Amino acid sequence: MKKHDFGAWFLLCALLFLFAPGVSAMAEETKPLFAFAAQEEEVRPGGSFAVTCTPVRGDIGAFVLFADFDAEAIANAKAELPESVKSRHVYTSQQDGRFALVYTAKDGGALTEPFTLVFRTERGAEFDAVTVSFSVTDAANAVGQELIDTVQTTEKTFTYVKEPEIGAALLSLIPPTGTLSPSFDPERFQYSLSVPFSVTSLVFDAQPAEGCAVRVNRKNLGAGGSTVDFEFTVTSESGETAVYTVAVTRETKPVTAVTGKTGTSSAAKGKDAASSEKSAESEAAEANVEEAPAETTVVTGEARDADLTQTDAEKNARAAQTDRLVTAAIVLLAVAFGFMLAVLWQRVSEKKGEKSGPRHGA
Repeated sequence: MKKHDFGAWFLLCALLFLFAPGVSAMAEETKPLFAFAAQEEEVRPGGSFAVTCTPVRGDIGAFVLFADFDAEAIANAKAELPESVKSRHVYTSQQDGRFALVYTAKDGGALTEPFTLVFRTERGAEFDAVTVSFSVTDAANAVGQELIDTVQTTEKTFTYVKEPEIGAALLSLIPPTGTLSPSFDPERFQYSLSVPFSVTSLVFDAQPAEGCAVRVNRKNLGAGGSTVDFEFTVTSESGETAVYTVAVTRETKPVTAVTGKTGTSSAAKGKDAASSEKSAESEAAEANVEEAPAETTVVTGEARDADLTQTDAEKNARAAQTDRLVTAAIVLLAVAFGFMLAVLWQRVSEKKGEKSGPRHGA
């Protein structure tokens, strides 16, 4: 074996060792990044419909998402993002029947919460159905590793239905988080909704029928475990009114036990109880302050997320980064060892040549 071939062989082995762990990563690239679910399958001309995008993986650090649609049927598209998601690097744009959302996490974090895309239809649209095509073109984890090797696409189709017969009515009513129960119907006026404790206020997307205006009586929620009524008053041009009521229940605050070597500390329990009572009183006082009625259509708001703990995805990402560093170090050692053997092989060959040279001359 020649000295150059010997060194090349070791270098090839090192490269194969470096890229061997990527085989399992390639298998993960085929897994969908998001699950797309329509809150309702029907839409009225002038009304809105929503699609919830839920992360399927726990290591999404960045992605590019497109929503393509018929611009003659859909007038506007927007993203409803939780506060924790909105505080990161998010860019949205819309033009020529395409809505784009670009997301990048901060500080090595990952996207774990669902978000909602809301589409408002044209009032004068004359279509039996409208289709929205969703595509994820690029995605990476927190350390920059690609998560997909091809564009992931899916479609959602919504059927047009006639406008309600009543004069004063809402065409659609979409909460920024959660789903109404039962599903929205312009001729149904009572609904319920449950939201996490981290949500302190709600701003619904309410689209009134043509020639109508809508007002809402409040924005803030009550204390954890309480239920408050959001009343949407719709008034037509003729003075006819209709009131839609959504009973919103805020879940109770998650209990975090403080434990020691011998069990839970009674002093810590008392402190937590006093703190909870004070927090509940403060929340109840805040909930009594109602928002001034708005004369225009309500726009969507976002839930506040107070969860600042480290996620399993972050731990996995750091562990993966450590594994890659260890792998790189092993590869460098293998390459160095290969070149060292190549140099030794060259020196041995040279010494053999020196010894055999004089004898040949004699």
